[in-house]
Amino acid sequence: MNCKHLLAALCCSFLFACADDSMTVKPAPEPVTRDDTGYFCGMIVEDHAGPKSQIFVAGEPDPLWFTTARDGVAFQRLPEETRPILAFYVSAVDLGGWDHPEHDLASMIDAERAWFVIGSDRKGSMGAPEAIPFSEEPAALAFLAVWR
Repeated sequence: MNCKHLLAALCCSFLFACADDSMTVKPAPEPVTRDDTGYFCGMIVEDHAGPKSQIFVAGEPDPLWFTTARDGVAFQRLPEETRPILAFYVSAVDLGGWDHPEHDLASMIDAERAWFVIGSDRKGSMGAPEAIPFSEEPAALAFLAVWR
């Protein structure tokens, strides 16, 4: 390898190292199956009513599933979780209903554009407080009028 080839290889390596992550294709949400279990609890996702979440992380071919939207938010904020998050989806209850919104793939929306109701009287999976995602602000406000 001569000097010119080495310099070209170094320049290409530098360009790839500086490549913008936005060039990465964002994975689409995946349908839930009976084999999908909650990342934290290990329980079957389909066995729990209420909003769900799925997160795609670098290095994993399949999404990490969470039996609640709240658990997905908690995962996203873990200081010890260093794998880059490629996509984070929540099931919007205004699009997919309360019982099993994850069955309607169209209800899985990007968590960054969701409207969350926090601290309502409506409990999530296993009777725990829930971060309840909606696709639109008016739907979240209408929910709040019923479930304070």
